[in-house]
Amino acid sequence: MNTPSPPSALRAVLPIFIVTRLGVLAAGYFALMAFGWANKEPPNRISTNELVNLPYRFDAGWYLGIARDGYEWSRGQRGQQSIAFFPAYPLAVRAVRATARVRLITAAMITTLAAALGGFVYLYRLAREDLDDERARTAVVLLATYPFAVFFSAPYSESIFLLASVGAWFHFRRRNAVRAAIFGLVCGLARPNGALLSIPLALMALQFAAADRPLGAGVMVRSAARWLTVAAMPGVGLALYGVYLHRLTGNALAWVVAQQAWGRHYTPPVALLREWWRTPAFFDSSVAAAAMIDYLTGAIIIALLCLAVPIWRRFGAPAAVLIVVWILPPVLGGGLMSMGRITSIVFPAFIWLGATIPPRHRTAWATAFMVVQTLMAAMFFTWRPVF
Repeated sequence: MNTPSPPSALRAVLPIFIVTRLGVLAAGYFALMAFGWANKEPPNRISTNELVNLPYRFDAGWYLGIARDGYEWSRGQRGQQSIAFFPAYPLAVRAVRATARVRLITAAMITTLAAALGGFVYLYRLAREDLDDERARTAVVLLATYPFAVFFSAPYSESIFLLASVGAWFHFRRRNAVRAAIFGLVCGLARPNGALLSIPLALMALQFAAADRPLGAGVMVRSAARWLTVAAMPGVGLALYGVYLHRLTGNALAWVVAQQAWGRHYTPPVALLREWWRTPAFFDSSVAAAAMIDYLTGAIIIALLCLAVPIWRRFGAPAAVLIVVWILPPVLGGGLMSMGRITSIVFPAFIWLGATIPPRHRTAWATAFMVVQTLMAAMFFTWRPVF
């Protein structure tokens, strides 16, 4: 397949982007006006204008606080602290704010939406390397309508994580070392599991070296050294944040300790499955929403892990390994918390779905996805628990 140029890819995904990203915001605003806040009043707000205040939900406050004031840390504080959040997104917001000279929340939304659009463009270009145009568009549509893609319309790190991870993968496959390294570095600075991108990239690097073997042992060794260095860049991003935290707190892994304040801790797989299966009943109004989200998230995680096998067969070992290393460590280290957001970035799964779902079923899949995403948006923007 011919890889489309960035302008042609932009034309292909822009309608998808506009309809889904702005549609999510419109659905959230409508839900807020129709149903109000979960507890009658919002826990936090930055404006009395609810349209301006709309994106300011849950973790958005942490990201905007870092973008405005930098990281704050107190040695004696046992509660939640900003160092649990990685720096790529707030740094990008700060740069946009300084360049465009706009208010902080505006800069955050510009960053979020621009990164999401860039991620869609790269996903389409990546899919077109293996699929025809219709199937590649389907992959983008399914990602854009995916239930937890609601976070691509909020001041969260998911958009920049998507852009960095797909960009690194795309350029690594095309053997563009500089761009792959830059995107990989940003990926490691975006989220903790971003560093794990180094593992499937290293597998790809070894495949490159094996392909260069007929050219001689020296060429093969140099190829392996070069591409393993590029593959290491997501891990370097994590290491750089660790160096900063060591200077700030004396502990390079202070972000791990900080995340424990949100209840994140190691849980054995059997206990996780038991906890998921025993999620409170849907018909208890006090926990129904959280129960449904947990069941949905758990089912998606199981489905993704099962998909690793057919993805391996269709797209190779690195794509399958990516799914496993991005899903298992965070779920074992924190349960189902935030896992919906993490699954929205597992791009090989959406490319596989685009390649596999029959044409006559694609509209039904996208519609079902978007209905659930609209419900997620209604909950998220009315301060109901969608994390």
